[in-house]
Amino acid sequence: MNRITTRLIMTGVALTFLAGCGFADTWVRTFRTSAIYNVADSPIAPASGKVPSLDQVTKAIVVAGTDPEVKWVMAVAKPGHIVGIHNVFVHQAVVDIAYDTKTYSIKFKNASREFKYDAAKQTIHSNYNEEIEILDNAIRARLAAIDS
Repeated sequence: MNRITTRLIMTGVALTFLAGCGFADTWVRTFRTSAIYNVADSPIAPASGKVPSLDQVTKAIVVAGTDPEVKWVMAVAKPGHIVGIHNVFVHQAVVDIAYDTKTYSIKFKNASREFKYDAAKQTIHSNYNEEIEILDNAIRARLAAIDS
């Protein structure tokens, strides 16, 4: 066997050993998880400067979340509370969106195991946080466009 083949075999054996010991899974989690990102009391500031009605805020949040670029399912639980569900392949994230005519908040509720949620550490796969930022930006844009 030549040196390159020997090194490739040894590298493969080492990686297989480390994966079997759980090192690979720990390594991926370490570099792909972060603290859960929640949006707390974000101000609702329409460009018109007028205070919107609760119905206008509800509609803006639902339209923002269901936009084809954002891809959330939005269910109005009651006035001032929407449950958002995001499905990507086998991943699912669920958030509570609480709001009134002045502020809104997006809070983590639940996620499938593929998002690697750790309740003790309050960490989750970094892709979850990216999806929340996309949702937050879409909501902010829709709320700014409300014309009272």
